[in-house]
Amino acid sequence: MNKNQQGSLTVVAVIYIGILVTCLIFQCVSYQRELSTIHDMTTSYQLKSHELKRGPK
Repeated sequence: MNKNQQGSLTVVAVIYIGILVTCLIFQCVSYQRELSTIHDMTTSYQLKSHELKRGPK
């Protein structure tokens, strides 16, 4: 391989790794949002359940 081909492969590899890292970051952000949504739903359910057990005021 000459230096020109090697340089082109390096550029392609860097771009490919950049895309993979970007996808990984988006997946992590999406996962965190999903976890917080699940936590909010659980908390809301627990509060409503607790209020129902106490009965009307």
